[in-house]
Amino acid sequence: MKQFKLLWSYASFKLLIIVILMVLLFIVGIAIGFIINHQSISDIFNFETWHYLIEILFK
Repeated sequence: MKQFKLLWSYASFKLLIIVILMVLLFIVGIAIGFIINHQSISDIFNFETWHYLIEILFK
């Protein structure tokens, strides 16, 4: 338990945990959004799905 407290005291470890949680929650949010819109979750990996968003953000 003492080792965990020492590890938890490092700011970089906390930042890593936060980044991992953010990525997981982003993926879960996208999956829930696709389910609500009655689309297949496998469409997340389809380029045509992201083409519109990429067009808006980078052009």
